[in-house]
Amino acid sequence: ALLVGLAGMWAAGRASDRGVAAPRIFLLGALAQAPFLLALSVLGGGWLLPAAMGVAFFHFLTQPPGNLMVSDFTPPHLRGLGYGLFFFLSFGVGSIGAILGGWVSDRAGLASIFAAFAVLLVPTIVAVAWLSLSRRGPADAPGATG
Repeated sequence: ALLVGLAGMWAAGRASDRGVAAPRIFLLGALAQAPFLLALSVLGGGWLLPAAMGVAFFHFLTQPPGNLMVSDFTPPHLRGLGYGLFFFLSFGVGSIGAILGGWVSDRAGLASIFAAFAVLLVPTIVAVAWLSLSRRGPADAPGATG
């Protein structure tokens, strides 16, 4: 999973270097994870590994643009707070995923965990779609206030 995730991070870096906006890369990663998560909830046998690899690739694809968006969308004097909140949400709130997964598994079965996680991507997709479509630029661009 980590090797496939490494490929996702590399792909995100290449796309960014070629001028693709960070919110669009992140949006692609978040949107692409959902079908793979749903596939994990219904597939079996030899299809599980490719589906899990798809999740890993697109999950890790979101990491570099996520970090870049924090620096792009926070003013310089609030950047430390921005990264603190970003990592709190990623790791602090994200760690609740294990508890949630156990709770869903106990009530609806193991396969339901992946469908539940796909649904939990919806707020992320909406937020990043808004950033991707907004006309707001980087916080430290000329003319930006902060």
